[in-house]
Amino acid sequence: MKNLKESVKFIISILNQNFRRKIKTVNLNEALGRILAGEISAKRNSPVFSNSALDGYAFCDDYKGQVLEILNDTIFAGDKKIREIEEAKAIKIMTGAPMPKGANCVIRLEDAVIENGKISVPCNTKKNDGNREMGEEFFKNERMLVRGTKISPKEILFLASQGIYEIPVFYEHKTAIFSSGNELIEPNEEAGDFEIYNANSYGISAIFNYFGIKNSYLGIIKDDKSATKNALQNALEVHDIIITSGGASVGEADFVALCIKDLGFESILEGVNFKPGGKPLKCFKKDQKIVFVLPGNPLASFILSFLFVIPIIKFLNGETFKFFRQKAKFQGNFKNKKNRANLLLGMFENGIFTPFENISSYMISPLLKSNAILICECENIENNDECEVIRLFDK
Repeated sequence: MKNLKESVKFIISILNQNFRRKIKTVNLNEALGRILAGEISAKRNSPVFSNSALDGYAFCDDYKGQVLEILNDTIFAGDKKIREIEEAKAIKIMTGAPMPKGANCVIRLEDAVIENGKISVPCNTKKNDGNREMGEEFFKNERMLVRGTKISPKEILFLASQGIYEIPVFYEHKTAIFSSGNELIEPNEEAGDFEIYNANSYGISAIFNYFGIKNSYLGIIKDDKSATKNALQNALEVHDIIITSGGASVGEADFVALCIKDLGFESILEGVNFKPGGKPLKCFKKDQKIVFVLPGNPLASFILSFLFVIPIIKFLNGETFKFFRQKAKFQGNFKNKKNRANLLLGMFENGIFTPFENISSYMISPLLKSNAILICECENIENNDECEVIRLFDK
């Protein structure tokens, strides 16, 4: 049985052969958080034209240390005509205004020494002082954004500055979430003594939202084969990816996997070497659809959504996903079963990872106390051994 990392790579390799990367065009108002599906090159030089970086007087550096006559005129930002000044002359200019021909420097207003309509040019003047030359930031047709870039506010600022209003992005696959079980009720209902609140769907949905994966919650499927099959079939007509929790083991009433196979899906994963929840984890595909079946225990479904499902959906949506990993010293001693990958939850502080003990797959409170996880694949970890932890969210 493959470990978790190998299983993610295995699923991605299969999907890479069978799934088409769809591309759509969005405008800047829709682009935030999307993944760029092609390269973007500059449409214009930056700056588009040589212009003044400050309010002052424009002149040529050939005349440093000399006194120049000031022309009775001013160049403003927005002027569409390029002026030209004569030799040994200066002209008043405003920030952003086009530099006149014959000038390559600007002295700021407050530094200008003016007497009788003439300006004294400092001896330490350097060429292009106060002058933003055309193309000094980048030139037209220069590659600026690469395929796979996640569009953030800074990319939108750049695109707008270039007059690029529409861009190609990868299609975001429509994702839906179910929970399965007669014992489940919603958090806004009153629970009986033998009923359990549906924590899994809300936790999984929150993880997806946290990492920018849009999703729809479609409710609880009761333990009935006909109802399960109908719910899955209806969901698959609208969505590309289905996540279910519960109904993943070999219990008599666990209909989810059976119904998925009845709908013509092929099993591409039956369990991973990981505790908690690795054994009942399943993955199915059919055409351009994929279904993940997660275990019913809250901690297991939550962690597997984070470590297993998120990287795969990110790949399908065109994004390369990397966990936030940090080197640490292990505090304590841990004995693991041979050839098994085990989850350790704990606190990472000042370069030290301290795990919590006696954690079970149904527990939620250890998550509340943890800011990092360690996947242990060796038989023993001893005090002060070096390890690598994965940080949990923004803690």
